[in-house]
Amino acid sequence: EEIILKQDEKLGPRSLGVEKDASILFVDIADYTAFTENTPPYDVVHILNRYFYIAGNIIKKYKGKIIDYYGDGFLAIFGIDDDPNHAQNLMNAGFELCEAIDKFDVAVHDIIKNEFKIRLGAHTGKVIWGTIGIEGMQKEAAIGDTVNTASRIEQANKTLNTNFLISAELFQKLEGQCRCQESFEIEAKGKRNKIRVHAVNRHLVK
Repeated sequence: EEIILKQDEKLGPRSLGVEKDASILFVDIADYTAFTENTPPYDVVHILNRYFYIAGNIIKKYKGKIIDYYGDGFLAIFGIDDDPNHAQNLMNAGFELCEAIDKFDVAVHDIIKNEFKIRLGAHTGKVIWGTIGIEGMQKEAAIGDTVNTASRIEQANKTLNTNFLISAELFQKLEGQCRCQESFEIEAKGKRNKIRVHAVNRHLVK
């Protein structure tokens, strides 16, 4: 029998999985390889923990949830609480994170002898939200094309020399509340047609 969990219960999503309308944000560190190669291991761990602490608080502030960490970044989801403003929440979190990391870059510049910059990519749509993994090693997961597309969009920042790319679907959902600097069409693995993306500036969505 399926058990409906209340939002404040900390048992995670239902193992059977549910479909959610959500917005997905991928963030990574620019030039991460150079950062790790040129910085002492202790400082790498210290700086990463400070970075994830800053990012985590901002994501949480805008009702998002970090559900996966990578060596140089993380995946956050907005909308699993069924908040209809998940697209706006993601954008506000993304812009605030950019500003916070600009300040963080200044603070750690002397330690890493290089710039500390991030790249962001975002998409919105349907995801499957559930718990996956064997007992004792389970994790909350967002699965589906929306997640895969958001990942591809974030990766495109590197070749396009941009910092924050969002999908046309996400841009349209914001209904003119976000300013576009430039538009591109990118190819994505498994996609027959190209994906239109927009580079956005730091005009906060109200």
